Amino acid sequence: MGSGKRNRIIIIITRIQMNKSNVLIIGSGNRVQKTILPALCCLPNKYNIVGICSRTEKNLILPGGKRTIRTIIDMDTIDLRHVDIIIIAVTTEIIPEVIHSLTRQSVHHIVLFLDTPVLYMKHIHTARLFSLFRNVYVTEDYIAMPITDVVKRIVQTGVIGKLKQIYLFHSGYKYHALAFLRRILSEQSISTMIKKALSGAISEIHIRFPGGIRATIVEPKDYAAGRLLVIGEKGFISDYPLSGERAINIAYTFKNGIYGGMNISGEVVEKHRITNPLYWSIIRDLLDTSLINCIKIEGLIRLFESLSDQPFTYAYSYEEGLYDSAASAILDAYGFFIDARPPFVHESIMRKIIGIMKHVSSLM
Repeated sequence: MGSGKRNRIIIIITRIQMNKSNVLIIGSGNRVQKTILPALCCLPNKYNIVGICSRTEKNLILPGGKRTIRTIIDMDTIDLRHVDIIIIAVTTEIIPEVIHSLTRQSVHHIVLFLDTPVLYMKHIHTARLFSLFRNVYVTEDYIAMPITDVVKRIVQTGVIGKLKQIYLFHSGYKYHALAFLRRILSEQSISTMIKKALSGAISEIHIRFPGGIRATIVEPKDYAAGRLLVIGEKGFISDYPLSGERAINIAYTFKNGIYGGMNISGEVVEKHRITNPLYWSIIRDLLDTSLINCIKIEGLIRLFESLSDQPFTYAYSYEEGLYDSAASAILDAYGFFIDARPPFVHESIMRKIIGIMKHVSSLM
């Protein structure tokens, strides 16, 4: 995204309001326009979007229709001194280029957000530059989705008994599914993953966690048809109508066809509604009003809203993202993944390997 020109006009970013964080977004594709921008535009009292970088110049109308931003095609022209947060949402292949460009300036005051898969393993050496930033997190909306918190909380109450199995029917995708599952189970690692092809279109991924709990992901991914089933010894949680002993059903609620929250019924009765006052005012400008995208928007609203919490409620470190990505990549390449944590050792073997790779590459 740099132009290579020597005589550049430097774009000076100023701080308009001391109580708002200045946000620079790098990338202007579907992820940014459909999900990240709508979430940030729901939090105008916390965040000020100061620029959007893109390979091509274009005008982007922010959701809500009150402001248009002209994209910046040369990142090197941006003065980062008053930028507080940078969100990178570009293809994984060019992330090293973007990180190297940013770190030509001082970035010690900047919180960096990256999408999974964070980095390809061939670019692991780029991770040595992450220490130059204030913090580096993953914009993993799956861990901040309300359904993740609801399921985790219900499981922790013990109402469905000891957790045995989780099924993701067409609703789990690689590292996002792993982040979702590990968040619910509070697991740092995975013991095994095995992928089994059942037909040309259908396959299953069987996962076992260190605590003995198992999960099954049924592919292909199809969020419109996707469903969740969480099974305990005494009951279960499903996001589709299913009756049985100690059944807990999660039903998504809609207003004019747009997702607005959840009703939990059965053994646990709760109502969850999107409470952000601007959510419904930007709906008319959404490029994607599908259920999964609206849930992702709500997840990012919750994630960005909690950034100032101590501790950051939905913090997902880049190390966590690298673990999920490496596990997914190995599964894709070989059809299986194995990890283990030796007795009296804090980290699993895979985490150690990633750490060693990062350290060795920093010495090169």
